[in-house]
Amino acid sequence: MTCIMTVYLIHGFGMNNSIWRKITKNIQAENIILTNLPGYDGTDEKYYDNIESLASAYKTLIKRPGIIVGHSMGGYLALQICKLFPEKIRGLMLFHSHPFADSGDKQEGRKKHISFLETHGVAKFYKEIMPNFFHNKANKEIEQLINNGNNMRVSLLVNNLQIMTSRPDMTDFLTKTNIPVGFIIGKYDNLIDGEAWFAQTAFPKKAAVYALKKSAHLGMLEEPRKSTEAINHFIETCSLL
Repeated sequence: MTCIMTVYLIHGFGMNNSIWRKITKNIQAENIILTNLPGYDGTDEKYYDNIESLASAYKTLIKRPGIIVGHSMGGYLALQICKLFPEKIRGLMLFHSHPFADSGDKQEGRKKHISFLETHGVAKFYKEIMPNFFHNKANKEIEQLINNGNNMRVSLLVNNLQIMTSRPDMTDFLTKTNIPVGFIIGKYDNLIDGEAWFAQTAFPKKAAVYALKKSAHLGMLEEPRKSTEAINHFIETCSLL
C-alpha cells in the first residue's frame, strides 16, 4: 500500500542519485524526490564553507513535509537539514551513515584523499575507493561508479571532503530530537568501528534499526530488495506517528 508521504533521497560522497535506481520503483510513497548534491550534475559550480551552509541550500527543495533518507555524506547533510528545518521532516533515515564527527584518524584519512585527488586526479581516485564500498568485489556496479567519476571535478570532491572533515558532532541533536530515526546498517561496512554503528541506534527517542547481512556501504545496490523493505517499513511507521 502506497503511503501519502514524500520521501527525499540524498546520495553520498562521490556518487549521484543513480545509486537509488534499483529501489525507487518499489518505494511505497506518494512522491519520491531524487536530489543530486550541488555540482554533481555537472552544472552547479557552488562550493560551501561548511555542511551547515550546504544544508541551508536545501530549504527551497523540501517543499512538502516528508521523510529524508541520507546515504553516507547524505546522512550527515540530512542531520543538518533536520536541525535547521525540523518542521519539514516527518522522519530521518541514516543509510550507512551516523552522527559522529570525524576522529583524528578519520580527518587524516580525508586529508590523504585530498592529496591523492590533487596529485593523481579523479579517475585514479575512483578506482582506488569504489571497490571498498562493496562486500562483493566482483559486483558489476563498481565499474559503473568508477565511470561516473569521469564527470566529477577535483575541486568539488576536495570541497566535499573538507566539509565532512569539519562537520560537527550531531549525537546531542540525535538524542534530543523528536523526529523518528531509522538506521540501515551493512554488516560489512567498515567506514566506522562496527560497535559504533549500533551504538548510535540508542540515541533517538524513536528509533528503528535494519541490518543488511550481505552489504558493505552500498546496500541499495548490493541488497536492493532488503533496502526497499527497510525504507517501506520506516515510511509506514512514520505515517502512523
